[in-house]
Amino acid sequence: MPASTVLITSRAGVGRMGILKYPASTNQGFQSLILNSATDEYFIYSMQPIISKLANRLASGSTFTEISGKQMEKIEIMIPTTGEQTRISSLMKCINNLIAANEDKLNQLKELKKYLMQNMFV
Repeated sequence: MPASTVLITSRAGVGRMGILKYPASTNQGFQSLILNSATDEYFIYSMQPIISKLANRLASGSTFTEISGKQMEKIEIMIPTTGEQTRISSLMKCINNLIAANEDKLNQLKELKKYLMQNMFV
């Protein structure tokens, strides 16, 4: 798959998504979306909550759920103009970066608390 392909897990956790940074191969556990130049991959990635919900509705299986390529083709989402996609992508990237930064701070505070508790009552 080429870089910028959007990957969607298709079994045992249907609907998780990622974007390839480099060309790569996948296995049957993924549905791969190779987008045209008018579609922003981060915009599609940002649609994960909607795509995942729809995919899980279409997934089937007794041991674990799975969605086929044919079922994935039935998923329809609205895609705005390229300019609007870019603006939405920029906003989502900004929010995701803020979330990641705050998660890092939270983890640092948890480690500090752990350290203090271990050394406070020696």
